Amino acid sequence: MIEEPENAIHPWPLRKLITRAQNSSRQIILTTHSETVVNAVIDPETLFLVENENKKGTIVTPATERESALKAILEESGQKLGDVWLDGSLGGVPGGES
Repeated sequence: MIEEPENAIHPWPLRKLITRAQNSSRQIILTTHSETVVNAVIDPETLFLVENENKKGTIVTPATERESALKAILEESGQKLGDVWLDGSLGGVPGGES
């Protein structure tokens, strides 16, 4: 478990760390609010959005469940995963769509 690595690691080695983590056979959980970190995610199926809803509590949703065409959107638009996340279409962004 690594919480918000962008607070202590420069973006250049951080991208390398994330790449290595994604190629690891071990399960690694990484939390972030950083577009740089989300952009380094290779497989959108490994991105989960964690949100707090007042009535329901903490909700964890796979990004591909929020947007079933996520892989196609990324391929066709040329956007990175962090760009799609920050535009609010996946949720997890204050004031964004859910």
